[in-house]
Amino acid sequence: MVLNRPVSRMLGAALAVGVVAAGAACDKVPLTAPTASLIVLFANTTSVPINGVAEVTATVTESAGTPVQNGTVVTFFTSLGTIDPPEARTQGGKATVRLRAGASSGVATVRASSGGNTTIDPQLTIAVGAAAAARIELFAEPATLPSGGGTVQLRAVAYDSGGNRLPSVQVSFSTTAGTLTVQAATTDAGGEARSALTTNVETTVTATVSAASDKNVTASVKVGLRNAPTVTIAVGTAAPTARQPVSFTFTVAAGASGSAVRTAVATFGDGDSQVLGTSGATPASHTYNAAGTYTVTATATDAAGETTVATASVTVTAALPSRVELFATPTSLPAAGGTAQLLAVAFDSNGRRMASAAVSFSTTAGTLSVNSTSTDGNGEARSTLTTTVEATVTVIVAAPGSQGITNTVRIPVRTAPTVTLTGPTGATAGQAASFNVTITTAAGAAAVRTAFIDFGDGSREAIGNTGPTSVSHTFANPGTYTVTAWATDAAGETGRGVAVINVAPAVPINVTVTASTSGGVTTFTTTVLPSDAKIARYEWNFGDGSPIRVTTGGSTTYVYTASGTYTVVVRVVTNDGREGLGQIQVKI
Repeated sequence: MVLNRPVSRMLGAALAVGVVAAGAACDKVPLTAPTASLIVLFANTTSVPINGVAEVTATVTESAGTPVQNGTVVTFFTSLGTIDPPEARTQGGKATVRLRAGASSGVATVRASSGGNTTIDPQLTIAVGAAAAARIELFAEPATLPSGGGTVQLRAVAYDSGGNRLPSVQVSFSTTAGTLTVQAATTDAGGEARSALTTNVETTVTATVSAASDKNVTASVKVGLRNAPTVTIAVGTAAPTARQPVSFTFTVAAGASGSAVRTAVATFGDGDSQVLGTSGATPASHTYNAAGTYTVTATATDAAGETTVATASVTVTAALPSRVELFATPTSLPAAGGTAQLLAVAFDSNGRRMASAAVSFSTTAGTLSVNSTSTDGNGEARSTLTTTVEATVTVIVAAPGSQGITNTVRIPVRTAPTVTLTGPTGATAGQAASFNVTITTAAGAAAVRTAFIDFGDGSREAIGNTGPTSVSHTFANPGTYTVTAWATDAAGETGRGVAVINVAPAVPINVTVTASTSGGVTTFTTTVLPSDAKIARYEWNFGDGSPIRVTTGGSTTYVYTASGTYTVVVRVVTNDGREGLGQIQVKI
């Protein structure tokens, strides 16, 4: 049984009872809209992406204009995708379902029916995927290429009519020239599809989305080629010589229909450079310090980033040497020998450093890392001497028509200070032990800069730099200690002396206490063994809760305020840190 309308108030009670009685047989029959009801569809969007979802609502009203009863069943249909769920019940005259677009592009036509009533034209339509495309943008990055061509990155962005980016839409790329890495791509979650164009001529690229069988959405971008500047170099000096000026003329001009030149610079192949004018000829003069073949480069860059590089080769002949300087670092070596770095600097007759000059090294002792070499662009040549004895190194710079230009350097071996350390072979912990240190230096050696003695127990002490020095030290603990005296001179040479001392344990402190009372005053007296112990203090505890009394003497008096038997304890501390306890009982 289908009840499309409410039961009329004009029906009699008997009919009403009959309807109620029949209700049990009609419980499973769905409630549908009465005849002549109006069904209108609405959606929360006009388009969705591939696999997107739209919310569809049917508003159902009776012919009188009132909403149908709650629970009225409405069935939905679509030409594309699926309805979830296909049926829904009204609440307040409205029933809502979801359109799930699926994986195909197109236009979904959605209809609804209830009780023989269906939606009327125009039907609800929702564009899906490419069918939703209303606009596409195409970007080329960069927008122009160098004059020799190159590659640009292409980015297409698809939008629906509401300006929302469309994912999962196929975009086709085409070009008038060059090659594309991708000719068809699907937009990502951000509505973007990408490709790349490689070309060496001006090119137009088009991106297309087929929104429908009779409708395409397109966008195009033009990729142009930039015209580079022109640069020339003219060398004005016929036979360049080291240390003499060489003349050049650099000419810079903007490319045909190209941008204005923004920067121009010349490099001379030896590390030097010069800024050039951005239009026309720029004269320049440059002096090479050494012979050789140099590549001169002129580089011009315009406002669009186009760069042109021109080069010219310049051969420079060498000048004649007139002087060579020779240096050793360090100037002297440790007593055990070592390594010195040798630096030779060649100069021509103009007092300028010479590059590419032939150099040889020789030595009276030790070995050299390099015997023959040439000066570098700064006129310098290097070698290394390793020796254990004094050596004299000679350097020769070859000069045509002579035996060469020479110089020598003497490299002495230093003598370390002599340190003599004497002291006792035995001592007692807590008792001072004396050591004597004597420091001497060889004739011509550097003066002693620092000296100290290390007692081997974690303590050290600075001592005099020359002559004999007497040092006293008290070892706190027994044991065998290696005492070392060190002396370092201004050249960094260090000498040392060593002595070994055996330290016996300290003699324990024994304390005896006596007491006598007279007239209410008690006198306490201590006896300490060994008798030669140096006492730092006495700490008295009188056993009645009074504060500890500290004295420097071994005798003191005390008055008790109450009778009783008291245990008196005295703690004795010596100057060398030893301790002893004594105690006595007194009866008051």
